Amino acid sequence: MRRTYFHIGAFNANQYLSLAPSRIDFGEFASYADAAFEGLWRTVFLRVWGQWRYENALPFYSGPVFPISASSRDPVAYRRSGRALFFSGGGKDSVVAQAALAESGPPYDSLSYSHSVYGVAWHQHELIDGVLNYGAQGQRNRISIFDDFLDSPVLRRGGYGVSTMCSAETPASVFMSLPSRSHTGTTDFIVGHERSADFGNFIWSMTGEEINHQWGKTLEAERLLSTYVAEHLLEGFRYYSILKPFSDIAIFSLGAGGAPFAAEGIPGVAGALGGYLRVRMDFEIDERDLRAFLVYATRERTLDASLRAASKYGRSAEHQKSIDALRELNAKMLFRETHRHNRPF
Repeated sequence: MRRTYFHIGAFNANQYLSLAPSRIDFGEFASYADAAFEGLWRTVFLRVWGQWRYENALPFYSGPVFPISASSRDPVAYRRSGRALFFSGGGKDSVVAQAALAESGPPYDSLSYSHSVYGVAWHQHELIDGVLNYGAQGQRNRISIFDDFLDSPVLRRGGYGVSTMCSAETPASVFMSLPSRSHTGTTDFIVGHERSADFGNFIWSMTGEEINHQWGKTLEAERLLSTYVAEHLLEGFRYYSILKPFSDIAIFSLGAGGAPFAAEGIPGVAGALGGYLRVRMDFEIDERDLRAFLVYATRERTLDASLRAASKYGRSAEHQKSIDALRELNAKMLFRETHRHNRPF
């Protein structure tokens, strides 16, 4: 378990990279920092911190260096129960993912996550439990993070040459799930990441890389983390999103009890979901609110595509101001439509 705990600590500690250190010392756990770990850890940094590097004008900062251990270990075999572990954040994606599991997925236990930057832990878990109560999952597991770094005034003290901070919550949560998995014998680690996360925000002309502030939720990240854990930590580990075929627009419609969506074009998904997915909930979303959300999401994706096109031709800087103004207008229009009953205009 020490090797697992090292990965949990390392991927939670990478938020300190927001201060742009040149070196890092893993202390008594340094022997676990082998070449495979270094490759994954640095890839996660470069991808997740892409927006942070852009905001702080650090195009070629690739993270701190540390000694690479020559040791390597095979993954640990463990007793498997045949159940999955479903990660729930309590949002709309979790609601729809849970309904998909109830209809076509394997039996599952749940794992919920709270972080002090979002408020008190008990209230976050209480809200998530309200969603989980709709499902038929087995054992409920909880992770509570109490963090005094992201909420600290460290940036105001100056001297670091940076103005924003970042953390890799999604990749870190994969490793935080491992103790529960090895204890309960759950197999697949299932999340509710939607397809829109696979599309970047723009191409950074200085480096030629795609910047995606949601990279930790992409199919690329899922495959990278799943392969690494299965090959180096827990034998047979699988990590994937049951909603990856669906966009935000489809998920809004599904969550509101809309028509079935065929999972087309992605091998294996149609069979896994029985071809179609229909979600039935015990509450209704006002049709006008739903239309407003769908229009908002469509406009946002159009603005993202416009910015990517501008970036391709090196015009992202002059285009960004117009995009920002349109995003602000789009948000105001959504607010007006969804608050029309208590805030008439």
